[in-house]
Amino acid sequence: MIKKDYRDEILTLLISSKKAWSTSELAKKYKKTNNQINILIEFMLDENINGYPIIDNNKFDGDNYTIKANRYSEQYKFQGGFTISALEAKIDKHKSEKRQEKEDIKLENELKLSNWQVKYYWLFFIIAVVGGLCGVISLVVSISKGE
Repeated sequence: MIKKDYRDEILTLLISSKKAWSTSELAKKYKKTNNQINILIEFMLDENINGYPIIDNNKFDGDNYTIKANRYSEQYKFQGGFTISALEAKIDKHKSEKRQEKEDIKLENELKLSNWQVKYYWLFFIIAVVGGLCGVISLVVSISKGE
């Protein structure tokens, strides 16, 4: 796989050249295989601004895409391009991991509490019933002595 992310460089090239580029031309320029460039292009085609794609895919014939910049390409590049979107994805992943970790701790604590309730519920219930009976008996005895 490609170690360096060429998507921002390809986007800059598309914006500056104002022409359509094929997969094979990009592969020669960046010294990569057509398959590697196709994977990058597929990721680029998935990106959008408010539902509008950032690059136009003119045609796909066999192993070659033909892509060019559109009116949303410069706006996407100005907003930080693929570097920012990758960073946002990492931040979102980190936040969701933290949220999941907190949820796991909460569930673990609820499990401990429910186990404790099951073990000691009847003990406290019996103590409460005995205490209630003692209170009622004490009340009846005090009322009967008062007469």
